[in-house]
Amino acid sequence: MKNINFLIVGKPNSGKSTFYNTLNDKYLSPTGPESGLTKDIFKNEVSILDTNFIFFDTPGLRRKNKIDDKDEIKLTYNVIKLIDKIDVVFLLVDATKNLTKQDLKIAEIVIKRKKILFIVFNKIDLIDDLNKFQKEKKYYFLESYSPSNTINLKFISALSIDNIERILKTVIRACRVKSTKISTPKLNNFVRDMLKSQKFPKINKIEVKPKYMVQTDDDYPRFKIFINTSKKVPQSYKRFYENILRKKFSLIGVPVQLDFISAKNPYIKKN
Repeated sequence: MKNINFLIVGKPNSGKSTFYNTLNDKYLSPTGPESGLTKDIFKNEVSILDTNFIFFDTPGLRRKNKIDDKDEIKLTYNVIKLIDKIDVVFLLVDATKNLTKQDLKIAEIVIKRKKILFIVFNKIDLIDDLNKFQKEKKYYFLESYSPSNTINLKFISALSIDNIERILKTVIRACRVKSTKISTPKLNNFVRDMLKSQKFPKINKIEVKPKYMVQTDDDYPRFKIFINTSKKVPQSYKRFYENILRKKFSLIGVPVQLDFISAKNPYIKKN
C-alpha cells in the first residue's frame, strides 16, 4: 500500500477541522463557530482505495503581524516545517469571504516547497450562485495567477462531502503525475518538434533555442534544458517553455522545475 501524507492548512475558521473530521469519518478535531479552536496538530491514518492516507489537521495560520502569543508562533513554525514532509496540501479558503493575501501567501509557501497543492474553496453550500462563483475563481487563477498550472482547484462543503473517494482519487492521480518519468528520447523528440513548430523568444536579439533535454532524479518532474546561449533566461521564457511541456506530457497540477543550462561546445579551447 502506498502512503500519502495529506496536510490541511488555511486561515482560522476556514473549516479545516470539519473537513479533517469528515475525511476520517470521526470527530477527532474540535470544531465550532468561533475561530482558533484547533491548538495542536492532529494526525490520523485511514486506508482507502488501496492507499494509506495520513491526514493532518493544523491550527489556523494567521499573518505574522497578527501573532503575539509564543505558543501560536511555535505552532505556526511547526506547521510550516511539517509541509516539507508532506505529499499533498489542501489549502482551505472560506468561500463566503474574499481570497486574501494571506491565502496566497500560504499557497506560495507550499509551491516553493514543490508540494502538490489543492486550493479548496469551502462552505459552498452558503454560496447563492455556485456556477458563477466557480467560473470567477477558475478565471482568476487562469488569468491572474502565474503558477496556475501548479495548483488544483476544488469546491466543497466540509460539512457534507458526498463522495470522499472522488476527492481522494484526484489526490492519488496527482501523486502519480508528480511521479512521472519521461525518457530522454521522448524529451528530445519533444525538443525537435518544438524546433520545427515554435518561434522562440529572443534574449539580446538571440533566439533562445533548446538543444537537448533530460529529466533529473528528483521526487517531482525536474528537467535540465541545454540552450544555445549563456545569457540568463527570463521568467517569461521559462513560463513559455513550461506551458508547452506541461501540455505535451499532461503535467498539470503538480510542481515542475526547469533548469536552463548553456550548451557551449566543451571541446573549444579558451585563449
